[in-house]
Amino acid sequence: MTFKSIQNLAALISLSGLLAVSTPITSAETIGSDDFDTSVEGTDYVSRTITNGVNNAANTFAVVNRENLVFPGMIDTSVSAGGVVALNEADDLGFLSEAKSDSFFGMYRNGANGVLTYVFDITGFNNLQLSLDWVMSGGVTTNRLASVSYTIDDGSPATIFQAGLANLDNFFEPFDRGGDSVRRSASWGTTVNGLPAGNLTDEFQTFVPSISGTGSTLTITIVLESTVGGTFGGYGIDNLVLSGDRITGPPGDGGLQLIISRSGGGLDFSWGSAEGMGYDLLSSPDLSTSPETWEVYDDGVTVYGNIPASGTGTNTLVGVLGLDPVRFFALREKPL
Repeated sequence: MTFKSIQNLAALISLSGLLAVSTPITSAETIGSDDFDTSVEGTDYVSRTITNGVNNAANTFAVVNRENLVFPGMIDTSVSAGGVVALNEADDLGFLSEAKSDSFFGMYRNGANGVLTYVFDITGFNNLQLSLDWVMSGGVTTNRLASVSYTIDDGSPATIFQAGLANLDNFFEPFDRGGDSVRRSASWGTTVNGLPAGNLTDEFQTFVPSISGTGSTLTITIVLESTVGGTFGGYGIDNLVLSGDRITGPPGDGGLQLIISRSGGGLDFSWGSAEGMGYDLLSSPDLSTSPETWEVYDDGVTVYGNIPASGTGTNTLVGVLGLDPVRFFALREKPL
């Protein structure tokens, strides 16, 4: 249960101390997503653009799966019956196991940078987070950098995730069949919002960087730098989900406006309401305590609590009796 903000405080204060006090209410939900299988442009995201896309025996920057992936070094057990004969027949590269049959976005390049760009509509949302699964194969001592950055509207870009930072953490990479587990002499570190976030492995892991700011258009840019080599088996990303808190209430101030006016000897109230929500009109004769502690208003005739949404988008109270020369009001919204 929270309170909603109001812009026109000065006008309300002039009404003999009548005041609406509150802060915006928010609710978390998914804004957009891409599972690289069923997601639809225009529905799950505004747009998705692949720059320098490719799927051949030497390079990958595309939506792929075990059936259509051409570069065999990304495939675990690539010498299995019916499969592609790998460039490395010892089967000592590849994160794409036999158990993963759905599509993902594969990245292995030795040409120009590959760029994957998303656009999302974030109007009315804040506290954004981008969840994304990452995987890699191989281990080298040279950085193989991939990054995720964002811009909101015309703002400056900010990097929120980076992968491919070579370090000296040894690890063992197992395989479905063929070669035994391979001891790698270096790992691939990551950062989330500028802080170390552990190493990538040949198992998909979920990373959830946060995105600061609000606006209308969010652009997510995922870049794989061109340099590859050594025992690098490429990257995979999957299950991209953008979530945030929806700010409810009518447009104009990002929250519900409680409008108070005099009508004869009484008071009239109105506010924008949401289906499934209920409302308490709270009141106090002074501002010595927080509105969260105020009592539901009782004018001696009606107790103004648990007021259901009208169904029209606007609730009104007419002729509410005022008990004091000066009284302050707040509106609380809550699920019914």
